[in-house]
Amino acid sequence: MTADPLLRWKRIGLAATAVCALMPPAWVLRQHQAPVPVRAEAATFVGREICRPCHEAADESWLGSDHDRAMAPADETTVLGDFNDVVFTSHGLTPRFFREEGRYMVNNEGPGGGMADFEITYTFGVEPLQQYLVPFPGGRLQCLNLAWDSDRGEWFDLNPDLIIPPDDWLHWTRPAANWNTMCSECHSTAVRKRYDPEADTFETTWSEIAVGCETCHGPGSLHNEWAKQPAVARPQLADAALVKDPSGMPQRDLVNLCMPCHSRRGGLSDQGVMGGEPLDSMLPVVL
Repeated sequence: MTADPLLRWKRIGLAATAVCALMPPAWVLRQHQAPVPVRAEAATFVGREICRPCHEAADESWLGSDHDRAMAPADETTVLGDFNDVVFTSHGLTPRFFREEGRYMVNNEGPGGGMADFEITYTFGVEPLQQYLVPFPGGRLQCLNLAWDSDRGEWFDLNPDLIIPPDDWLHWTRPAANWNTMCSECHSTAVRKRYDPEADTFETTWSEIAVGCETCHGPGSLHNEWAKQPAVARPQLADAALVKDPSGMPQRDLVNLCMPCHSRRGGLSDQGVMGGEPLDSMLPVVL
């Protein structure tokens, strides 16, 4: 026996009406459910290009900022200093800045005290000064002792009142000027120093060379997966599945997030993600 087509469509219409009627209260009930906390250890770093499509305004604001230019490969777009065969005199030495086959070079006092040529591979910051990083054996990057004054447009010695011999801890080729241990975690995103004490070498890594979105927000893979779902299907996850959401942080947590890179301190850990209790990962230097 064939079912009445009219009756069949009435039943479909009744079911559809019921679904439509139940959706608003179900949505309201879902909004009042306690958000599920995000397991930070399950998140991975994805990079700012993944974030940009949904956050174009924030990305445009970030471009050209001090965070964007905190560290970069040395090239025509990033180097501010004068490398047109310029000689700078300090403490009886005459370092020379020049170009060689497209590379940025400096002739400077080396580890043994003699003058030697060194290639500059990265810029470090932009203003009021720009420093430069030189690769050394063992995965090291060393901060040159001479920097570019972005305001005055001239080279200057970072220690004009000190005569620092090559065997001194403070010499630019030695630990005090080592990027891996002294500088890296605040100028790039998700830095892992990866020091091997037995071999005395570094295999330092980062997810992004500059200070990007995930430096403050934490690894963004869970947030990205959450955001790709239709709005009505997104689960109730704390802070939209961000590991850290500075916009809603209590003041103490916000200070703890920013302070590690905006204070004088020594690092005690290889943490990769900022935040948490500062004294667990650093030794502050008070005024």
